[in-house]
Amino acid sequence: MTSPITSSTNSPSVSSALTAGAGGPMGKDQFVKLLVAQMTHQDPMNPMDSSQMASQLAQFSSVEQLMNISTKLDTQSTGNASMLDALDRNAALGMIGRTVTAVSDEVTVSAHSAPSAQADVPSDGAHVRVRIVDAAGQTIGTTDYGVLASGRQTLDLSKALKSVPDGSYTLKVESMDTSGAATAMTPIQTFKIDGLRFGTNGAVLTSGNRSVPIGNVIGVASN
Repeated sequence: MTSPITSSTNSPSVSSALTAGAGGPMGKDQFVKLLVAQMTHQDPMNPMDSSQMASQLAQFSSVEQLMNISTKLDTQSTGNASMLDALDRNAALGMIGRTVTAVSDEVTVSAHSAPSAQADVPSDGAHVRVRIVDAAGQTIGTTDYGVLASGRQTLDLSKALKSVPDGSYTLKVESMDTSGAATAMTPIQTFKIDGLRFGTNGAVLTSGNRSVPIGNVIGVASN
C-alpha cells in the first residue's frame, strides 16, 4: 500500500522541493508531478493544513498559467520568425535587376578600375585614406584624399587601383587624426543586383561575383 504524503515536518514543502535534490533545481514538469502526487496521496484521516492546501492550489494554478503562456510565446515567436523570413524573401525578389546601395567592403577590380565607393566622414577636418588589401592581408594599393568635410563623401578608387591586377579585394576606408592614428569607416557601394540565393542567415543578393546580405542594403534605386 502506498504511504500517504502528509504535511509533517519530515516531508519537504513544494517550495523547498523546487531547489532540493542532488540533481539541482527542479523543472516545471517535476514540480507539477510532485504537487499532483502530494494532493492525490494525502491521508484523509490526517488532512493537510487548509492554508497550506490553498497555497499549493494557488501554486498549481500559477504553474499551469505560466506553462500556457510559455507555449503561446513559443508559438508566437515561431510565427513571427516565419513572417519575417517571408518578408525578407519578397523584398529580395523585388531587388533583382535594380540598383542598390549597400554596406560592402568587397571591391572587384577589372582592367585596374572599379566603381567609386562612398564613406560617411565622421567630422570636418578628417584625413581620409583608402587601402586595397589582398587575401593575404597585404596592402597593394592606396590613395590619400587629404582632409574632407563631414558627411557622405564619394571616393574615386582609380588611383589606388592603377597597379592592382584583376580580382576581388577588400576595401579599407580610414579616417586619420593629427597623430596618424587610423579609425576604420564603413565602405558604401552601389551596384546592380543580378541574382539571389537563400542561406541559413536569410536572403543574399548577388552582383557578379559579389555577395551582399539583404540586411546590408541601405537604399534601392527606383529604376
